[in-house]
Amino acid sequence: MFKDRKDAGTQFAERMSAVIVDALDKDGKKVQITFEDPDTFIIVETAGNRAGVGLITRAMRERYPFIRAK
Repeated sequence: MFKDRKDAGTQFAERMSAVIVDALDKDGKKVQITFEDPDTFIIVETAGNRAGVGLITRAMRERYPFIRAK
């Protein structure tokens, strides 16, 4: 199915990006995905069959320099 864990993560990220963009588009909001100083990071962390989702905004990154996402 997947060549490795990175491949699986990339495919998951691409599918989730499409779902999020479609949902925002239906709500009348135009969005653009960029990796150069984005307005907001959407962070998804998984552990077994559980997952958590968080948002990291540019304002949070500016105020708290220890907050980073890769």
